[in-house]
Amino acid sequence: MVQSIEYRRSANLQECCLYTQSESDDEASRRCICISNIFRSLSFIVGNDVIMCKHLRLLHTLSQMLMLKDSNSSKWWWNCLQVIRQNTLVVFSNLSGQLDVTLLPDDLSRPIIEALIYWCVCKCAEAVDVFPPSANAPGLSMEKLALESLAKISILKNNQNTLSSIISPALAQQLSACLVELVSNRMHVSSREFAVVLISNFFRSEKAFCEECYSNTCLSSLIRFIEDHVSIVTVRLSTRKISNEQRIDHEHLGGTSNYILCCAAEAIAALARSIENKEHFLPYIDRILNLTMSRNLVSKVINILAQALHDGSM
Repeated sequence: MVQSIEYRRSANLQECCLYTQSESDDEASRRCICISNIFRSLSFIVGNDVIMCKHLRLLHTLSQMLMLKDSNSSKWWWNCLQVIRQNTLVVFSNLSGQLDVTLLPDDLSRPIIEALIYWCVCKCAEAVDVFPPSANAPGLSMEKLALESLAKISILKNNQNTLSSIISPALAQQLSACLVELVSNRMHVSSREFAVVLISNFFRSEKAFCEECYSNTCLSSLIRFIEDHVSIVTVRLSTRKISNEQRIDHEHLGGTSNYILCCAAEAIAALARSIENKEHFLPYIDRILNLTMSRNLVSKVINILAQALHDGSM
């Protein structure tokens, strides 16, 4: 009998060692994750993005979730924070196409943009690691979702000037280095295209960002991006019996839309217009000239590149 009591006591002690939080804390974690999942699901429904973008308290809470920090990772809410952050970035990626930051107060728009940039440039494991299969998000990571959100926000013309005013010079330097690295990486197609869109939209509104990006060999990466598309289309067309007249209608063969190609060409043109970059632009004229003579690019992209040649050689 005594041995049985001692055994039960020992078993209870070992069982308690497996729990790091109380039942009430565990219940609170489950509720937080449940609410986070609800908002994530609501953001996928068409029309909800417009409504949710107008709810300032919701946007404030979401931005705080992205930047929540604590030196003591043993707190009860730490284990559920990663799931909530993942859901929060999914919500932002769904809302960002309708999010006009110019309509938000500065104390709300700034934390949102800074939080998205933080997860875009952060190289910690939590940011770059792909979500587990249970997250129903194959191939996604915190970095990719933050990059997608920023790219969508930058598409709105009203947001471009606001973004450039919010980002500090130090943060702009980190972001430019990150974007150029993504454009140079051929392995991650979606991240590469989002980076091209973001660079192009920043160039339209911020000359200083244009100069900062050039120091990171941005021009060469952008040209290579278009060259890769032309090479893929050329190879695929060579295996099919398609006439020259039909080639203009087969942008999908390259895996990149004409809009993304125009963004890359406009970014190149912005670099060409920068007076400080004139001498650095000359070594790339031959590569750009070859692209303007390609039959596998639409006329709009060719016209932008031709204008870049004109501006860069003046």
